[in-house]
Amino acid sequence: MDSNRITVAGIKILEFVSQYWRELQERRYPVLPDFSKITPGYLQRALPAVAPELPEELACILQDIREQILPGVTHWQHPNFHAYFPTACSYPAILGELISGGLGIMGFSWIACPASTELEVVTLNWLAKAIGLPEKFLFGSNTSDCDKSGGGVIETTASICILTIVLSVRDRAIQQITQQEAKNEQKHIQTSSPGYLADRMVVYISDQAHSSIIRAIRLALIQCRVIRSIPRDKQLLFCAQKLQDAIREDRQNGLIPILASFSTSPLYTNLSKSLRMFKTDSCIRDPANALVLEKNELLVAL
Repeated sequence: MDSNRITVAGIKILEFVSQYWRELQERRYPVLPDFSKITPGYLQRALPAVAPELPEELACILQDIREQILPGVTHWQHPNFHAYFPTACSYPAILGELISGGLGIMGFSWIACPASTELEVVTLNWLAKAIGLPEKFLFGSNTSDCDKSGGGVIETTASICILTIVLSVRDRAIQQITQQEAKNEQKHIQTSSPGYLADRMVVYISDQAHSSIIRAIRLALIQCRVIRSIPRDKQLLFCAQKLQDAIREDRQNGLIPILASFSTSPLYTNLSKSLRMFKTDSCIRDPANALVLEKNELLVAL
């Protein structure tokens, strides 16, 4: 396909997307599919069992999308869609995806695409400043700041973010323990392998935790301890005393606490404290939470 054909096809696709958004705003689609017609396996019955060997015209593909795909779509951008969470989709986001896909870069390292890494650094620093994080969370601005321990990475999904956190905390704990053991034995060990330590590690979660944190803990091959919330003022609070008792019991049994995960706005009940209320409860009205975390050197995930 030459550049002229890309331009023509791109315009048609943008017109298709624009029309879809107009139809959403005009509520021409129901929020949910018609489940009397859309049943599991409907698309397998509608499409060929074998991939086509010859290309189709774009007009045919767009027609297939209208006739086969859109009837089975839950319209997350519909004005009446109020489930789950916002998807951060907008016209700028759509056009940004077009540019990103058109460049076709791979940004797995700085040398693979310097601009990609540099833009990620700048964007994450913007985000950290926008939400008021301390300077220690920022990337260094030049090579002289290479000793800074701040920074971050943009992941593809929230679930992958949670998995990355759990694996990072597990790796950090393993390295700390093995290095201490090596120091005691007067020899050097540098490892990130879970080895014999992972099955002793414990993460503490609320009974309001999302399934993604439970899945991440399983993938990390470590243990999960559920702390039941206590009701207060029509809200559910993470109980500091229950957490302390669980940590004490686990340590007596030879386990290694590494992380506590709090739910500030559960998807299922919406009964836990907001982040601001959580801070108040933890650090002022109920300082036991903060003391438990500090005393036991637990990292916190919200």
